[in-house]
Order: sequence, then C-alpha cells, then structure tokens
Amino acid sequence: MVINKGYKLFFLCVAMFIAAVICISSCKNKPQKSTENKPDDPEKLMEINKAFVNEEQENISDYIKRYNYAMEETKTGLHLLHITIGKGRKPAKNSDVTVSYKINLLDGTYCYSSDSSGVLTFRLGESTEPGGLQEGILLMNEGGSSLMIIPSYLAYGLTGDGDKIGSNQSLVYKVELLKVK
Repeated sequence: MVINKGYKLFFLCVAMFIAAVICISSCKNKPQKSTENKPDDPEKLMEINKAFVNEEQENISDYIKRYNYAMEETKTGLHLLHITIGKGRKPAKNSDVTVSYKINLLDGTYCYSSDSSGVLTFRLGESTEPGGLQEGILLMNEGGSSLMIIPSYLAYGLTGDGDKIGSNQSLVYKVELLKVK
C-alpha cells in the first residue's frame, strides 16, 4: 500500500500537534517549587543571618564559661587564650609558619591533629587554611601556644571541609607555633 505525500504530511502535522498538546498540558500540571525557605526579601535574609550569628556567639560564650577561660576577642570574633607566650619571632603576613595543632568542635568531637596528620606548614595570607587560624597565629610568637575558638564564618563556613567538619561549625584549635620564616 502506497500513501501519497499529502497524507504523510497530514499525519506528521497531526502527530506534532498531539505531541505539543501533551507537552503543554504536562507543563501546566507541574507543581511550583516552594519558596517558603528562601525569602526574597534581603532584610529577612539579614535577620535570619543575624539570628544564626547570635546563636553561634551564645554557644561560644557558653563554651568559654563552662571551662572558665579568660579569652580575648578580636574585632572579627576570634577568641584567643595564650597558653604559653613564645619568645621567638612574631609572624607577619606572608611569613611561612609551621604549627602543631588539634581541632575539636565545641561539643568536644575530635576532628584532626598534627599527631595523626603531621605538622602544618603554610604561608600566612596566601593559604587556604581558615582565616581565623591565620589571624590567631599573627597574634602569637614563635614557641608560643594558644587556644583559639574560631566561629564558622572564620573557619569553613557553610560548606564545612567535606569530611569531619560540617556546615556552620565553630572550631576549637589548640595551636603551637613551632617555626616562623
């Protein structure tokens, strides 16, 4: 049986029309994504962020009170307690430093240490190490040791480190500044 070209074109047009109708009707039935958790109002976002930062600061304050630490707080929100005042060189931006360290979360959960990972050597101001750690090291002298509480926004922020440190985690660092170059 031979179908002439006119019928082929007619059937092709009908098939395309049916496909278009199905496609359009399926798009109309799709549920809309909820925006309840994503406010569009910048002021609302700022309010949510301030509440989070305030809660994090309360948790840090509770930790400091629980252990009765007399810590200094920098303008950025880093908390620092000098355990041993070093007598060596004071690092500056672009100094190469070597540190031993131990990292825990505020709840005491162990994350990392130089005992298992080895000492850490990096250049201040050019490293991917948390900004809060670099800021704290700038306040130390070679040979000194400090306890630092680093809020999440000075540590690994929203992303965490992809392994043991989760999103929005404040960190407790015990750091010894071994060498400054």
